[in-house]
Amino acid sequence: MEGKIGVWIFILALSIIAIITHELIPFFPLHLLIISVIAIVVFTLYRIYMEKKVDMESAVSFLMATVGALTYILGLHIEGNLVLALFALAELLEEYAERLSEESLRALIKYLPRKARIDRGRSVAEVSIDAVKPGDVVIVGRGDRIPVDGVVVEGVGEVDQSIVTGEYIPVTVRKGSYVYAGSLLLNGALKVKAVASGEESLVTRLVKLVEKYKERKASVEKTVYRFAKIYLPLMLVVAAASWFLLEPQVALVIIAISCPSAFLISITSTLLYAVSLLSRNGILSKGTTPIEKASKIRVVALDKTGTITLGLPKVSRVLAFNGFTEDEVLRVAASIEVASSHPLARAIVKMAEEKGLGLLEFSGVKEVPGAGIVGKVDGMEVRVGSEKIIGKTEETLPQASSPRVYVSINGVLAGLILFEEEYSPSSAKAIRKLRQMGVNVALLTGDKRDNAARIARLLEIEEYHAELSPQEKVMILESLRRRYGNVAMVGDGVNDAPALAAADLGIAVGSLEAAIEAGDVALTSHNLEKLPFLLSFSRKIYTTVLMNLGIVATIKTIIVVLAATGTLPLWAAVAVGDDGSLLAAFINTIVLARLFTRA
Repeated sequence: MEGKIGVWIFILALSIIAIITHELIPFFPLHLLIISVIAIVVFTLYRIYMEKKVDMESAVSFLMATVGALTYILGLHIEGNLVLALFALAELLEEYAERLSEESLRALIKYLPRKARIDRGRSVAEVSIDAVKPGDVVIVGRGDRIPVDGVVVEGVGEVDQSIVTGEYIPVTVRKGSYVYAGSLLLNGALKVKAVASGEESLVTRLVKLVEKYKERKASVEKTVYRFAKIYLPLMLVVAAASWFLLEPQVALVIIAISCPSAFLISITSTLLYAVSLLSRNGILSKGTTPIEKASKIRVVALDKTGTITLGLPKVSRVLAFNGFTEDEVLRVAASIEVASSHPLARAIVKMAEEKGLGLLEFSGVKEVPGAGIVGKVDGMEVRVGSEKIIGKTEETLPQASSPRVYVSINGVLAGLILFEEEYSPSSAKAIRKLRQMGVNVALLTGDKRDNAARIARLLEIEEYHAELSPQEKVMILESLRRRYGNVAMVGDGVNDAPALAAADLGIAVGSLEAAIEAGDVALTSHNLEKLPFLLSFSRKIYTTVLMNLGIVATIKTIIVVLAATGTLPLWAAVAVGDDGSLLAAFINTIVLARLFTRA
């Protein structure tokens, strides 16, 4: 790549020197034009030899060498040098556009520290990030970037992890919290147990994954590449006819503007830049194809557990009996459940903490598999669990299909705690925005029908399908596609792989591995508000790409017409037809970046 840039800089410099000195040294333009043509031919042949193929770029280079040779034959030495200067400038602009799209992604790597401080017990050792092994405890101070993905084992602090999740609101982390390499510790101090080395961090894997799939072309790119293979020889035929029917200068103009680079770069640079912008905001796209797919989505199918909901239970209601209060039931239950790691136990303790209920002393705790937990709390015999653990009761209990635990104190039924799934706070906003965009929403879940109905009602989802197997989800997707059009499936990637693969666009939530295996896109944080943004952003990008193609085609058509009338000089045709179109692509890329930051 560096050699390629060097060749075009060399040709640009030679051409400029020829143009500046042509009155002082008349033979300079002639000789420098020949040197430039030879340089293009030699470099192109070297590329073909090294890459073992003749691609569109090589064909365009030979085309420009032909233009240079023809201007030499016709005695248009100044015009020839000017044309090659403009062509070299266009190639440098194209190279810069490609680097811009790639470096905007690779910039993520710059956030990763190259050193880490490891806790060695009585000493601290500063080592290269490559030397950190899983299990090492890394010390992170205020203002430092976390060097590895890991779990906090000591300390409390606020962390800005926007480079991974795209969330710019700092999060508070403490013992047990998971943190990402590259995240900035705004305050506090942490000890982080590494789960992977810096070279295997999520940020590094994101960059590698996008680079792996960036060669996957959207259908509009493939169409334009096929068009270019027809367009180039067609324009050469038109140029040959013009040479004999009109005049050589007209033929040279047509040959010069037959270069398809403006078409190709106006698409590729915009789409690649869009991919890197999305990745920096926590939306990982496997190449440019998903952007085109996302622009055409008409219905979104959402998995429930782990996608709309967090897959975690929370206390929905506490019922008290036999003279006990709801707070007493919750406090006693939490005091014994604090010794359990069961998800329902954690939900009970969390609710007690949120209500500010101080926990009582417990002793003699014993878990009964499949039944619950027993023990003493403040001298009282307490049982928390299913009907099996409390025995028979005369109470008439409300009917409910949601999970529940009974609380018995000194052999008396004290209360009943009911649970429901906790749904993601971003789910309601995301679904509302999708509907405003005219996108239909459906809920697909393997859970019970009444649970699905409750979630659908809470989030105002009109269509839901429950008790589905992975294969049945695929069948529902086919039905949605027939009714609405292109369908996107959003899931957590655990049992949704078949549906993610079957949808027109598979979107994995919070699962890089799922995106690699089945999905087209991954949301690296559990924020579904990124979903409507992805669709609206992709629509704008795709519209911009089509507009760019129209602009380039219009400009080139006008140039051909003007050339046929003899009113457009050769240098102006190249400047407007190629460099001008590439400059338009740059402007659109800049507008794209501004559009992204404002969204």
